[in-house]
Amino acid sequence: MPALKVVTWGRLAITSRPFASDDLQILICLFFLYRVVQLACILPFCVKLFLFRLSGWDFIGPSGEPSWCIDSLDALPLQFQTLNTSDPINEVHGEVDHGKAMFIPFSLYLVASLLYTFLDMTLSLAMWSAASVGTPTDPRGRESILRYLLYTKIIFMNMLLLLLLGSGIFLVHDGRKYNYGCGSDRESVIETFEGSAWYVMFSLTMVTYAFELLLWPCIVTNQVAQSIVSQTRGQSLFNYVFFFTRKPSEGREHDSKHRTIVAMIGDCITCLQCLSCNKLGGGKIRSKVDLNDAAVAFMDFFNIDSNFDLVLSDVYITFKLLARMHRERKFKLGQQARTDERCKRRGHEDAKKEGTSDNSTMNKKVLQYTQETDMDHLRDAARYSHYALGVYDNYHDSLIANGQLIGGMGGIYYPWKMCMENHARYIFQSCFRLSSYTVLVYGNFANDVLCTAYCILVDEQVKKIVVAIRGTSSLEDLVTDLQFSSVSMERVGRECGFDGSEKYVHRGILNSSKWIYNDIAKQKVLARLLPPQQGDEHNEDSGSLHGFSLVFTGHSLGAGIAAILGTMYRSVYPDLKVYAFCPPGCTAGKDVARECEEFVTSIVVGSDIIPRIKLSNFERLRYEFLETLARVKVSKIDAWKDIRKSCRNKDLEQRNRRLLCPKDEIPTNTHYFKELESVRDTRERMLEEQFPVETRLDIPGRIIHLVRAVGRKEAKRIKYLPYWASADSFRELDLNTTAIGEHNMDRLVEYLDNIADLYS
Repeated sequence: MPALKVVTWGRLAITSRPFASDDLQILICLFFLYRVVQLACILPFCVKLFLFRLSGWDFIGPSGEPSWCIDSLDALPLQFQTLNTSDPINEVHGEVDHGKAMFIPFSLYLVASLLYTFLDMTLSLAMWSAASVGTPTDPRGRESILRYLLYTKIIFMNMLLLLLLGSGIFLVHDGRKYNYGCGSDRESVIETFEGSAWYVMFSLTMVTYAFELLLWPCIVTNQVAQSIVSQTRGQSLFNYVFFFTRKPSEGREHDSKHRTIVAMIGDCITCLQCLSCNKLGGGKIRSKVDLNDAAVAFMDFFNIDSNFDLVLSDVYITFKLLARMHRERKFKLGQQARTDERCKRRGHEDAKKEGTSDNSTMNKKVLQYTQETDMDHLRDAARYSHYALGVYDNYHDSLIANGQLIGGMGGIYYPWKMCMENHARYIFQSCFRLSSYTVLVYGNFANDVLCTAYCILVDEQVKKIVVAIRGTSSLEDLVTDLQFSSVSMERVGRECGFDGSEKYVHRGILNSSKWIYNDIAKQKVLARLLPPQQGDEHNEDSGSLHGFSLVFTGHSLGAGIAAILGTMYRSVYPDLKVYAFCPPGCTAGKDVARECEEFVTSIVVGSDIIPRIKLSNFERLRYEFLETLARVKVSKIDAWKDIRKSCRNKDLEQRNRRLLCPKDEIPTNTHYFKELESVRDTRERMLEEQFPVETRLDIPGRIIHLVRAVGRKEAKRIKYLPYWASADSFRELDLNTTAIGEHNMDRLVEYLDNIADLYS
């Protein structure tokens, strides 16, 4: 970057876009391919001419005629000698020998073609060297050098190319006129000669000349058109691609862009619905209402006034480098976890000999098997993870298989609704038993933007009533996730008996939480199973399972809903617990998240992307992306050569250091750096104005971070090491291949079972 401005007329400019000035190696490779084809067609002529001359001939054979004329006759070699004498009639009358007359221009044409090819290859090598000067953001004078080289290429070399093309056309015209030098007394050899391999090679050379000559007018016309269009549209990568993401103005233009984005997101969801044959739902989505938050966030994210003039190669190189930096960070975290795992296994004194880990650098603390509270958290997390997994499909499929689900796929399971007996003995006789100690007492599998499937189960072994909420499993759930604007809990707090003022949560999660809360109250499920511990102590419907306590659990979207439901029921059941597996990173405001630490435990796996999804993290990722491009200290071609090679984990730090300079050594005198600083200051001020600190959302409760701590030699030991972490540990989005895979609930259940067994 930036794109090279070849010619400028006032506000109009012809640039090298979509290539930057350090991307011209791509065009050079294209032209070099042309030269290879042209040489492959020209050199056989030169070789044949050379062989003829070695034998004392040239293209004019021993009969005084071109070789293709002789080849067209069925004559024996002895007959060549009889044709070796000149026709005296021709000499007397002074007729022109057209065979010899064609040889000289054709020889000159071959020499000119070779000269053009080698001159152009030399010029291309000079352009390659000039394009490799500097870094992507610091040209260091390469643009002025490239501009003069391009002038030479466009003017001088194209004039020579035009001369070659015209000469070739003249040779063909003259050859056809004089029967390609075979004389008018011979049978026409035009069809025979033009069907030979020699003529095909000559024609292919002419085609490449013509295509290359027409390429430049096409490029110039396209650039002029784009330059005219760019006068009314932004030229940065974001604004250039999405015309509706420019800074919104008041009135109709803003509304039009908003409707366009809503329609675009709605069309994407419709495509997913069609591709899944309606298996993912999507029929109950109202685009204008449900997708408003996503459209606003999309417009805000791409609303950049600065012009970075990025090209596709800049994006590719930077994302590859950024992903490798994240991979290095993850590898170092894994090394730290392996050291801590050895500390846990061998004891503190043995670990000192190897070098103990400094947990303060990670802002994390390893859970200890000697601490009973840590062990309780691990055992409970492993236990309730099975419920969070079962609510996805297992419970639903089991009810369908036994014919006990009322209303089909999205129905309700409530077998003891009409039962007037409140004693557990009568209730459990009619309920579906999943195992010897687990009973499914209620299930609502409705699927809508405001309705999330959930089940209520009774675990008799540990005396818990478990409310398991399903995570994102349909397009309607996806739309709920996309409603991520923060809303106040003040009204909910008045209804549920707590102070909700100045407390903010995810709008979609709050709406789903209210729906589940109202459904439980309407069906009187908890009231019949568990007596309230505060408020109305006992009424005619309350109390059948004394000594039991309440647990909310869920995964992904269900984890966020479980945390908010725990806050809503906290005033009635003070000893309830919540286990949230991989909750969204934009679930609850800072005040709510801090208050949830007493009863909410969130579990995050590795570099899972869902707990890191929040607007501030996307802003940080964008700045990190732009900053990474500024940190590149080698040419783009050298960076590309390095990132295309595989890299072992232990070599990541060395390879990254070879390509990237430290943050405090970024050149500050470049136009790119000044634009970068301007964007950072502008976005920080805008975030402070639009999203005050109290409205910014985070992960709720105490956080257990499972960090991968296994290498090839430790495959039989613990795979993930549990740490107590803070929400500040999840301020960055990781561009790792495992960022999505580690959100899988089946794997999480396996990891937690493995950790609980080995810790025990």
